[in-house]
Amino acid sequence: MQSELREKEETIRALLDARTDSALLLDLEGRILAANETAAARIGLSPEKLQGTCVYRYFDRATAEWRRQKVKEVLDSGRPVRFEDERGGLIFDNNIVPLVTTDGRIARVAVFAADVTERRRAEEALRASELKYRTLVTMMKEGLMAVDDNDVIQYVNPRTCELLGYGPHEMVGRGVVTFVADDEGRALLEEKKHLRTRGVSDTYELAMQTRAGRKIYVQVSGTPVVDDDGRLVGSLGVLMDVTERKRSEEKIRAALTEKTVLLKEVHHRVKNNLQVISSLLSLQSSQIEDAKTRDLFKESQSRIRSMSLVHEKLYQSGDLSSIDCGEYLNSLAVILFRSYGGESRGIRLNVETNGIHFGVDAAIPCGLIVNELVTNSLKYAFPHLGNPGAAGGEVSIFLDRPAEDTIRLRVEDDGVGLPAHLDLRATRSLGLQLVQILSEQLGGTLAVEGKTGARFTITFPS
Repeated sequence: MQSELREKEETIRALLDARTDSALLLDLEGRILAANETAAARIGLSPEKLQGTCVYRYFDRATAEWRRQKVKEVLDSGRPVRFEDERGGLIFDNNIVPLVTTDGRIARVAVFAADVTERRRAEEALRASELKYRTLVTMMKEGLMAVDDNDVIQYVNPRTCELLGYGPHEMVGRGVVTFVADDEGRALLEEKKHLRTRGVSDTYELAMQTRAGRKIYVQVSGTPVVDDDGRLVGSLGVLMDVTERKRSEEKIRAALTEKTVLLKEVHHRVKNNLQVISSLLSLQSSQIEDAKTRDLFKESQSRIRSMSLVHEKLYQSGDLSSIDCGEYLNSLAVILFRSYGGESRGIRLNVETNGIHFGVDAAIPCGLIVNELVTNSLKYAFPHLGNPGAAGGEVSIFLDRPAEDTIRLRVEDDGVGLPAHLDLRATRSLGLQLVQILSEQLGGTLAVEGKTGARFTITFPS
């Protein structure tokens, strides 16, 4: 029996020396029979000096008694006992193992103590981190959905369940496509899936179906998730309910459509009313014998027609806030040329507007200015036309932006020019008075040149 015990002790001693954690071999009274270097270093004595001393003397009274009870548990049960304790700010994982002889008697106990401080603190930190993020995810006002690389749902937070009306067990394991409301959304989901395979994160809107059959709109911010080898393993989506915003936008669009229709109708009716007035003036002028008076009626008709044309162009335009000046001014000039026989007299028309658009507040004054100046050119600039061998003339309309916030309108002809010492403020010509007034209405300045032909330049803020 003693020979067997010695052999077991020698084996245990060899095992103690091989271990990196603290290891002691004790007799049944708690005397140290062997200690490895780690155990000796923790106690502060050499293994040789520890041998034969009672292990309990190296603990305070309460701890010593507690450890004595643990050894007693081993002796009473014949089974190892494992427990953790904290000493000097360190956490130890203790294991007391009985050494049993062939006749079933416990002759010795081995005590192992591994320092698990760092591991336990790491585990606690991990648990705290998990708790923090679990709380964050649970309390999020947005939905959170994790899917695998086939768009099968792996996790949903409570907010997602609240949005769609399903429990987590009803969503996890099912494809996201199950909860999409329409074919457009399913096609979009497939498109985004392909984008994620290329590592692309993006944000998009998706129509989803709730358990109650209601369609809701969510804004999805999707991010691909890859493993350590860079392979796509799924994606994470943050879902924000934008149903109310979407419905508000639809109401606004409907209201804008209705407003557009009404505005078009207003412009159409204004144009018609102005045309009625023009027709009445035409009927009235046909009964006037005095040529000068008829000309006044004709000029008034022309002014009304220029205003009517603005409303006609706005009615025809897709954008009710502005009109294409090139189309408008060219149409206006062509009407004037036809009315005063400009083309038949050999007068050419040149219109360059550089793609500039006007709102109605600027278009009507500009149209009236062009109407007056082109009418004057056609009436007075080319008195020689019609004579044998007379060369033709040209009337030009230019519109450009000399600066970003400035528009310049220029109407000119190559006719006989203007009278010397012309004073627009003192002129008796209603047309030229209107040009001056309308230029001021635009907040612009008017410059006149008339030595060779006539040139009127109005510069105003855009």
